[in-house]
Amino acid sequence: MGKKEGKVVLDMEVYWATIAATVRFASARIPEPDWREFYGLLLGKIDKNKVDVRVTQAIPMTHTKNIGHILKVQFEEEDYVAATIIESEANERDEFLVGWVHSHPGIKVMFSQDDIKTQLYWQQANPMAVGIVFNQKRLLNQSEMPTKKGDPLIPLENDPGFEIFRLDDPEKGIQASYHKVAYEFNNPKSLPEIVQQGKIFVEEATQFFPRDNPDQRVAEDVQKSVEAVLSAVVGLEEYCKTLVRQGQTIRIKEVVATQRAEIDEIIRTRNERIEKLRRLFNYLEYKERGTVIPSVQRAFKLWEDTIVTVKPRIDALLKSQ
Repeated sequence: MGKKEGKVVLDMEVYWATIAATVRFASARIPEPDWREFYGLLLGKIDKNKVDVRVTQAIPMTHTKNIGHILKVQFEEEDYVAATIIESEANERDEFLVGWVHSHPGIKVMFSQDDIKTQLYWQQANPMAVGIVFNQKRLLNQSEMPTKKGDPLIPLENDPGFEIFRLDDPEKGIQASYHKVAYEFNNPKSLPEIVQQGKIFVEEATQFFPRDNPDQRVAEDVQKSVEAVLSAVVGLEEYCKTLVRQGQTIRIKEVVATQRAEIDEIIRTRNERIEKLRRLFNYLEYKERGTVIPSVQRAFKLWEDTIVTVKPRIDALLKSQ
C-alpha cells in the first residue's frame, strides 16, 4: 500500500443523502424482493496533509433496473453527461470526484466482484478514491450479516450502517483484495448521537420519500394539507355566521380563540411534514431534479399561499361581534 494511509472525513450531508437514497428504494413499505440498490458519486477534496480525504457530498445517480431480464445497476448516457456537469461544477469549488457510494439493502456490507471492478476504475483514475457501502438494516438492527450462510448475525454497537473501502493492490485488477478505511464525521456530535439521528432519518425517509412518481405524491400530500386547513377555516366561518344569526355574537371571541388554536396546530403539524418532504427532495437522483423539483416547489408554494390567508380570515371573524 506504500505511503501511510489517512482517514476519510465525512460531512453529514453525505450520510443523509446515502440514507435517503437507500431507503427510497429499499424500505419497510416495499417488499424485500423488490428492494433495489442505489449508486451515487462522492465529491470532496484531499486534505492539506495529503493523506486524508474529505467527502462533502454524495449525489444519488441511479438505481437497480431490469436490463435484459437481469437486475443491474449501470450508468446510462444521461448519467455520464450528468457526471461531467457535476465534476465541472465541483472543480469551480476546488473539489472533484473522490469515489462512489452504493447500497447493499439487507445484505452484507462488503465489496462484491462487480464492486471491485467499479472500485478499480475509480482507483486507476485516483489512487485515493474510496467506495462507501451502506445497509439500512445494519443501522436499524445494529447487526451485520454473517460471512457464512447459517452463522449467527454479528452484533454491532453504535454502527452507522456503512463501511468505506479501498483496494489494496489495484495492479492485480479484478483479483485485487480490499480493506476498510478509517473514517470520522465532520460533526461535533458523538457517534451514538449520529447513529440515533440516522435511525430517525430512516423512518422519515420511509414515510415521506416515495420511490415512484415523487412529484405527484408530494402534490397529493400538499393538497391534503391545504384541504385540511381550509376545511377548518371554512367550518369556523360558517359557525360564526350561525352565531350571528342566532344573536350569540358574544360567543364569537371564545369560539375563535379555541378554533384558532386548533387550526394553528394543524398548520404546525402539516408544516413539520412539509419540511421533512422539502429536506428529502434534496436527495433525488440527479437526472430527476430538473423536472421533479420545479413541480414540488409549485406544490410547496400552494401551501405557503394558503396558510398566509388563514390569519386575516380568522381575524375578520372578530369584527362580526
